[in-house]
Amino acid sequence: MVTMNIGKKGAGGGTLLLVAFIMVIAVLLFLYAPTILSAIGLYSTAYSGPQTQGVVVSSVSSPSSVSPSTNFAVTLYVSNNVNGQDANNIELCLDNLGFFSVASSPNEVSGPSPCTKIPNLLTGGTFPETYSLSAPSSGAYANIPYSQDLGYYIEYSYGSSAAQTLEFVSQNAFNSNDYPAVQTSSFHNTAGPVNITTIAVPVIYGNDVQLQLGLIADPNGFVSGPVHINVSMPSNDFNLTNARTLGFDLVRSYPNGTVVYNTSVFLGSSGANLVLPISLSPQELQTLSSSSIPYLTGNIEISTSYTYEQNGFVPISLNIVQYYTP
Repeated sequence: MVTMNIGKKGAGGGTLLLVAFIMVIAVLLFLYAPTILSAIGLYSTAYSGPQTQGVVVSSVSSPSSVSPSTNFAVTLYVSNNVNGQDANNIELCLDNLGFFSVASSPNEVSGPSPCTKIPNLLTGGTFPETYSLSAPSSGAYANIPYSQDLGYYIEYSYGSSAAQTLEFVSQNAFNSNDYPAVQTSSFHNTAGPVNITTIAVPVIYGNDVQLQLGLIADPNGFVSGPVHINVSMPSNDFNLTNARTLGFDLVRSYPNGTVVYNTSVFLGSSGANLVLPISLSPQELQTLSSSSIPYLTGNIEISTSYTYEQNGFVPISLNIVQYYTP
């Protein structure tokens, strides 16, 4: 057996080195953890905005004033609503630079303004983008105080979803008023700049439910291109009557009987409104007509995907300190 004797002095020195190493690591993690976690999509600030917001510039870090002919940093914190969905293909661009110019920017893409790409951002996540800007020389602004509100615009791929309960009432139940009242509006699952509204009142056996589907965009920005709509329902329970005539294509059918219909619409100034006739499947129709069941209910789901763009201004003014020549 080999016995190793460690002196107290050596042990104390090793302990101090270990403590110092741990303290250095702790400080580095404290300072840089947000940046590291953001880079791998894990940093979350639990940003929770209004139901009509998806991805926004939630805060800005920048000096309030700079001297002529100097470089300075501006960091825009891009945040995704914790009540929304994951965002993809995010493009952030600076605008309205005035006499300022861009010294460097991360992941620059082509275009008239300096832009950066963020591939994706989880719900509740925040990703910082830092730009290095250059202040103009004093001669560029006639040697007088000068300020500029920097602008930006952000474009991203996003989605919203909602669900709606449908109810079919038998003739006997309708005549005897023997069925419970149901909610006539949907319950929403996610926040986003395109709001989904639905209305579907109970109908008597033999008729279609006229599902009213409305889409409206947050007026603080605009939808770039069409809104793609998916309507998912259990085919064992419901059918979308005249789907092809309404512009819907059957795009997917699952082994459990769920089917997905898809269409695309462009939103006008007042949004878009669709009326979808939903009927009972033959087997459910037979069940409702031949038994004592007074009513049948079931849920359908609506989801949208789109590209949204929003403009804004950095919420600070960059003031160049007046330059005096000796």
